[in-house]
Amino acid sequence: MATTGYDVLSGLKAVPVAKPTAVTPASIAAAQAAVAATEKIAAKTETKAVRAADPLTNKSVVPDAPAGTTPVWVGGTDTGGWKFQSNQNPIQQNGSTTDTNTSATTDALAKLQAQQDAAVKQDAFKLIEDVFNQYGLGSLATKIADYMKQNIGPNEATLLLKQTPEYQTRFAGNVARVKAGMNALTEAQYLSMEDSYQNTLTAYGLKNYYGTDAKTRQAGMAAAIGGDISATEFADRVKTVVDTVQNADPQIKAQLQSFYNVNSNDLVKYYLDPTNNFAALQQKTNAAQIGAAAVDQGLTTNVANAEALAKFGVTQQQAIAGYGKVGDILPTANKLGQIYGQKYDQATAESEVFGTGTSAEAQRKRLALKQLEEGSFAGRSGVIGANVGAGYSGSLGKSIQGKF
Repeated sequence: MATTGYDVLSGLKAVPVAKPTAVTPASIAAAQAAVAATEKIAAKTETKAVRAADPLTNKSVVPDAPAGTTPVWVGGTDTGGWKFQSNQNPIQQNGSTTDTNTSATTDALAKLQAQQDAAVKQDAFKLIEDVFNQYGLGSLATKIADYMKQNIGPNEATLLLKQTPEYQTRFAGNVARVKAGMNALTEAQYLSMEDSYQNTLTAYGLKNYYGTDAKTRQAGMAAAIGGDISATEFADRVKTVVDTVQNADPQIKAQLQSFYNVNSNDLVKYYLDPTNNFAALQQKTNAAQIGAAAVDQGLTTNVANAEALAKFGVTQQQAIAGYGKVGDILPTANKLGQIYGQKYDQATAESEVFGTGTSAEAQRKRLALKQLEEGSFAGRSGVIGANVGAGYSGSLGKSIQGKF
């Protein structure tokens, strides 16, 4: 402690003065903590005073309860309060009523579940409606709505829809398949088959063969689907009738008409008819090609002979080449046969050229006729005269030898 001694002006004794305390961060923090503690104690004291003054927050004093109720303390000592419970619905310590709240919760959950079920059902029926629209069965929308109103489930509704006349007509091919003892196609398989058929027809210039509107086309394709014509076989049938018949030698169509009474205007219908076996159709086509090759050489033909060659395995190209040879040798061989009394007709030539039946015997006949003709020009008596008498000259004989 420092003093200033006597004040020379006043003559008074000097008062001692304390040395100032230094201010530091630590001293500031200590002062702030002391203030906060004081405020907390004051607030707690005030809260207790307030709660003590309120009869519903003072746990030490039980309030008077209204009629039909009982006071119950709910919560902590310093944070809780008095609640008045109904004598019929006891209050739990968490403040909820057992019966009333449980019932309310159950009702709320039931209502929520019902709403969710209704939403799921509505979505399911909307999906069914969308799918049937894709099938071209939008006309069933009203029936779908009725099923939903009748509280019919989506699965049962789908089964019922498949029994409707509209569905049976749309998928008539499946109806035919089932009647024939085959399995029904799924809707996806059925639609895919229709698309494949239509793509094939379009590719071969027959886009509108089954009609110009969807229902007509579907009805036409139903026969092919019901007849179990696969997409591959359908394409083969169309290719055969278009490339092999319609766009080929006109004589082929003429022979189909002659052999099987197939009108050229009904060729596609004939080839796409599922009751006409495709293997048999191919055989008939081949027979018509063989017949056409014969006619193109100025020769005769018939269904039995053409089918026999077809069954023997003669192709169109072989028939063209073979009948070319028959056309070359037959006139000469036939005339020589008449001269020398040995029959050599078209059937004989066909047998020799195509290697069917008595082909070896047919060849021997031709070679024998050739030798006779060669001998007649080697100076044998009477032969030339006979030739001339029959109307054949030496030059004709030489030309005949040349063809042999």
